[in-house]
Amino acid sequence: MGRPGATVRWAVAGRMVTAWLITLPAAAVAGALMWTVADLIGGTAGAVTIFLVLLALSALMWLRSRRAPVDHTNVNDEWDAPVPGREPAGAAS
Repeated sequence: MGRPGATVRWAVAGRMVTAWLITLPAAAVAGALMWTVADLIGGTAGAVTIFLVLLALSALMWLRSRRAPVDHTNVNDEWDAPVPGREPAGAAS
């Protein structure tokens, strides 16, 4: 389906499938947790609380994504899972 001579990077495909398999159950658990918290608080206060929690978590995820942004210069680079205490390859010192 791709260019002649192109190879499939099975490690990348495997990571994509793993991410897909984790996403739906994780979304279900997060949704159930948010519903439970909102139900315990009750009414408009519960809805507003959940909105603020999700807004804060979204901001946190966005800020963490800026640590190693993916753009047109590195989108096809190989990558390894980060190792705590070790700087990622290619990071400026």
